[in-house]
Amino acid sequence: EQLKYKYIVGRPIGLREKFGDEAFEPRSLEDEGIFVGKKPTVPAKVVNRAEKRIYEECIKDNKPTDHWFGPDGALITLPDPTKFVPTRPLIDDLFDPALGKEFYKAYQIDSEHGVASDPIGADRYRLDLDLEKISFIHHHYMSIEHVLAMRMKQMYQHYTVRKQQRIVQQLSDKIKALKSAESNCRTLYEQNKVIYLS
Repeated sequence: EQLKYKYIVGRPIGLREKFGDEAFEPRSLEDEGIFVGKKPTVPAKVVNRAEKRIYEECIKDNKPTDHWFGPDGALITLPDPTKFVPTRPLIDDLFDPALGKEFYKAYQIDSEHGVASDPIGADRYRLDLDLEKISFIHHHYMSIEHVLAMRMKQMYQHYTVRKQQRIVQQLSDKIKALKSAESNCRTLYEQNKVIYLS
């Protein structure tokens, strides 16, 4: 288990461990005029642990460690990819009025083929939607509670419709009629049987 899981202590590594025993003087590329880019802000503890892990793995596999570190002695990292300048251009208020929207009232469609009639003489109407009364039966963003509540509401609506139609009463009346018909048939059969035997 100790071979699989190991805890790396994040102590800083010296330049001699990074680049070997040869004399090495770190140099700053940014001071020399080379564009480096802004590096992402990472805590020093995390950087020290990463350097220690890379160093231990390279020593274990007998690989050189110098290609992991730059000329300044730090880990080679890409510049920070986040941009602080918005890439989407701002919408100017003074745009072409031909691209604007113009409101027209809705008018009725009289023809059977769905082609609108002349709006000058047509009866105008307006469609009002009350957003408080809109209810979704199912939606992809609904949680389990919403789906169960909607199912319960639908079951209650079906129950009230059945109650209004009095289907239960009608079915019980049918059962009573069938039972009475059966009893009538039995009595007629018994009477015919007695007459036939006599």
